[in-house]
Amino acid sequence: VQGQLALGTQRGKEAYELLKIGALDGLSIGYKADPNKQEYDSRRRRRMLKEVDLMEISLVTFPMNPKARVSAIKAEDRTIREWERFLREEATLSHSQSKACAKAIMDTITKQRDVGDGEIVSDLQKLASIIKPTL
Repeated sequence: VQGQLALGTQRGKEAYELLKIGALDGLSIGYKADPNKQEYDSRRRRRMLKEVDLMEISLVTFPMNPKARVSAIKAEDRTIREWERFLREEATLSHSQSKACAKAIMDTITKQRDVGDGEIVSDLQKLASIIKPTL
């Protein structure tokens, strides 16, 4: 699934911060099951749901299904300084390389709101050419 946080609310901001640091990364669902659309397998002692009405999906710390995890978080709200720090620490770029790459990332994110995908691909290719020779 894809979701969106209400970052204008306190709970949305808190959830986003917890997602960024990995403290909140599970998903849980709430549903209603129609009794007419399920079967009971007495041999396996399991209820088989044929159809459910999905009511909600929630972020949780400990999901019942360990595979129900958040796989990606948009970094649109990351500041240029946070990008620089990330690129220095995680990509082991130098100070000047991380500054150049962070600026390119921020420019691309800003452009994404205003232009089509073609220009974004071009910008990302430029960014890759900046990073590639140094790695």
